[in-house]
Amino acid sequence: MGQSSKILFHAIHVAAAVAVNSMLLPALRQLQKNFGKKAQAFNAIVRQGARICKMPLHHLGQEFSGYENQVKKSIERVERALPSIYELAVVERRWNGN
Repeated sequence: MGQSSKILFHAIHVAAAVAVNSMLLPALRQLQKNFGKKAQAFNAIVRQGARICKMPLHHLGQEFSGYENQVKKSIERVERALPSIYELAVVERRWNGN
């Protein structure tokens, strides 16, 4: 790999870390917060489950609570992946001798 390729590889990891921290995580946290608000607001609404699956009645708030939980788990997965991105950026920089 040429020197310019190594620098580009390092820059991509730095840019990914910055983008995740400045845009993706704040957006996911806002989405989680909004789903939580909707779950509370829709908790009084009863909904018929899918007849083909013979699902029982449930509250619409339960669905939104599930969406909120999925976003929460996504945030956790992204946060667990970040140290690897940070490490790659630092290791690549040390390897290049910079």
